[in-house]
Amino acid sequence: MLLAADELLHGELGMRRYGARGAVKAMAKLVNNWIVVELNMREGWHINAHQPLQKNLIGTRLDGEQLGQVFYPKPDYLRLSFQRSTLALYQGKVRLHGKLLSQMPGALSVRLQFQACDDKRCLPPEEMVFKVR
Repeated sequence: MLLAADELLHGELGMRRYGARGAVKAMAKLVNNWIVVELNMREGWHINAHQPLQKNLIGTRLDGEQLGQVFYPKPDYLRLSFQRSTLALYQGKVRLHGKLLSQMPGALSVRLQFQACDDKRCLPPEEMVFKVR
């Protein structure tokens, strides 16, 4: 029971996660002094860009104690059936890159926050925690 509680709070050790009821697959890896998170959205699904155009939308965010600057991809700008205005979003396959401040021994923990939507609805915001070595 304690192990399950620890995994819930801090994430399980590993590099692959699934979110949005399986519509979003994410994988994190350590490349030199960078954390690279690759997201792959199922056809018809997207997540909001890091800086959404509307203030009420939840942007995608990657953070962690050992992360410095994070580089986000250029968003796609689209209009969907549930929103009259143009949205800034990520769809398909995208990569986020976070510069490590220092290389600490052991696993590094990073957190990805996002909200996934299709053309008709948005799911509740989600958080994935990765521990990478």
